[in-house]
Amino acid sequence: MRKNSMVKTLIILFCIAFLMVGMVSHADTLTDLNNEKTQVEQEKADIKEQLEEQKDALEKNQSEMADIIKEQEALTDERDAMLMDIEEIFESIQQLEKTIEETEQDYNNKIQLLKERSLVMYQNSNYSDLQMLLEADNILEYINRKTYFDAMLEKDHKLIDEVLALKADLESKKAIQVENKAAYEKLLAEKETLISRLDDKKGDLSKISESTQQMIANLEAMEDEMAKESENIAEKIRKEQERIRKEKEAEEAAKKKPPTPKPTKKPTPAPSGDLDSPPEENPSEPTLLLWPTNHKSAYISSYFGMRMHPIYNYMRMHNGIDITGWNINGADILAAESGTVLISEWQTNGGYGQYVVIDHGDGLSTVYAHASKLIAKAGQYVERGDVIALVGTTGNSTGPHLHFEVRVDGNPVNPLNYL
Repeated sequence: MRKNSMVKTLIILFCIAFLMVGMVSHADTLTDLNNEKTQVEQEKADIKEQLEEQKDALEKNQSEMADIIKEQEALTDERDAMLMDIEEIFESIQQLEKTIEETEQDYNNKIQLLKERSLVMYQNSNYSDLQMLLEADNILEYINRKTYFDAMLEKDHKLIDEVLALKADLESKKAIQVENKAAYEKLLAEKETLISRLDDKKGDLSKISESTQQMIANLEAMEDEMAKESENIAEKIRKEQERIRKEKEAEEAAKKKPPTPKPTKKPTPAPSGDLDSPPEENPSEPTLLLWPTNHKSAYISSYFGMRMHPIYNYMRMHNGIDITGWNINGADILAAESGTVLISEWQTNGGYGQYVVIDHGDGLSTVYAHASKLIAKAGQYVERGDVIALVGTTGNSTGPHLHFEVRVDGNPVNPLNYL
């Protein structure tokens, strides 16, 4: 009997030593986690600053792009109007060229005729009226010759006037042609300058478009990282739940001691069931959770499932429900059920912002995201209805709201089945 008592004592001492080693190990782990959290917080601040800079740059580029498009439309209208003017001037120049050719032909013909008439006039310059009278057979022939000669002389004078007028007209038309050509060349130069400006604007627009597309790609990559982080959170929850389960089993096993038989009394049979264990529940029936905020005007603005993303405008899986309402910013976020806070931090490389995860046991956990302030701490046990955080718009959010998730074994399920 004494030997058995010593063995039992040694076993108890061994268990106590084992638990103390575990406590030291947990303390070391907690220190490491605190150091890691400090480093993550610093990285989080850097990433948040970079993200804000990218959003500001994207907004500025989009504004510049709108201005360039507007200016490009105005320049295009000016170019079209200029092309119409140039077309009209070009047609006018062609018509004037044709008129100048005709005038020059008429002028050259009259010059040739004038030369011929001038030669005849020169040859007959000494032919007087007396000589004409003496050479005539009678007075009637003289009168006819005199009339014909005067008519020819008058025609020659008229021809000279016509030649002079044609010369003046030709010089005027050529001057107009020079002016039109100068105007045409000026408009053509302006058109070339305009086209060059349009090309430059298009180049700037293309660069801004490429930059914008790259920024969008970066944001989409961040969105993908958020999805990966969601899965990482699920895995972290599963591991934490498994660790807590094993620790509880170890604690319960350490507490249970075999009863020491007393020879003077008859052993009393132990009651059925474990008095320290909670009553068994049907795991197939979902637990009815508390509505996670006490804000009076709260309502669901986005449901669980595939939806058009409110920021990036493409279909994405929504792992929970969004709860918003009039003047909801800063409203209380309530624990939907009692449990242990697994996570209470600002998510880095993701879209949850400040968020809380509570483990309720049996694989059930809840997530509360985009908080403006965190109240519950990691490792803290909270009761159903406790205030754990305040509603905000941190992370990838378009406005103040609570993103609420229910997870079973770390996997997101429809929260409406539990509310």
